[in-house]
Amino acid sequence: MTTVIPAVDTERKIEHGVLIDLSLIVVPRISGVSANGATATLTFPAQATAPFSIGQTIVVSGVIPTVYNGTFVVTACTTNSVSYALAFTGSGLNQPGVIATTFYISNCYKQVVYNSNTYQALAGFLTISDIQSNISNANDEVQLSLSAVPSTYIAAVVGTQIKGGEINIYRAFFDYNTQEVITGEIYRRFTGIVNNFSVQEDITTLSLTPEVTHTITIIASSVMGVLENKVSGRRTNRQDYQIVYAELNNSATDPSMDRVDALFNQSFDFGKPYVGKAASSVDGPGAGGDSGGDSGSAGDSGGDG
Repeated sequence: MTTVIPAVDTERKIEHGVLIDLSLIVVPRISGVSANGATATLTFPAQATAPFSIGQTIVVSGVIPTVYNGTFVVTACTTNSVSYALAFTGSGLNQPGVIATTFYISNCYKQVVYNSNTYQALAGFLTISDIQSNISNANDEVQLSLSAVPSTYIAAVVGTQIKGGEINIYRAFFDYNTQEVITGEIYRRFTGIVNNFSVQEDITTLSLTPEVTHTITIIASSVMGVLENKVSGRRTNRQDYQIVYAELNNSATDPSMDRVDALFNQSFDFGKPYVGKAASSVDGPGAGGDSGGDSGSAGDSGGDG
């Protein structure tokens, strides 16, 4: 079999760019859910201001019942609740989740529309480290830097729980002549979780009006890296047990965790010599010194035999 190696694209017919979905957690813990058949409402601890605006797209994840999870458009919002359209009726929260908002950015020179999302063109102001390509799954990291970006990005990073947010990176191929994305030529190259970030501020005072430039650096670990750091084991308190194992028919009445509170912080001296309790002083059948003596006499007679 002969392997044909394509010629190098010396005529520069194809270019490629990077598209990034960056989801930042805005509300870290949902405290209640309800739906009336047309609208779902999620409640959360009161914020200083309403965290979302009408028409904004949000991503809900980690909630049980899972019907509340997904990408939605906000129809109403207060300082402690947000609503969106959902054809479901019910209430009750079995597991809290988070609400995030997604920023769509690219290093292209103009906006790109993909999956109905418009990616803001940051051109050279967006840089990204090399993405490793391994045959086997590996714990890889990607570093993303945004410089000279709008103040809204600074507020988003500083004012939200950026750690734990999700990042997806795509590579898009363009026709060099038309500068349009080639249909079907967009591929996801990396999916990971934000694990660290930094904000750098540079001030230039050469002119009468000082210029301030901010650079945001975001470090994300691949999903494999997250799994390596995952703590496994069984929930050992009654409340979490009932939430996590809500699918079990008897999780609410299962007594296996009822003694956890009583045993918490108790000291157990494993290996310590056993010390028997004092004999009971209550008289009754089979009790008393006389019976013990009789038993001893019986033992003597057994010895004579």
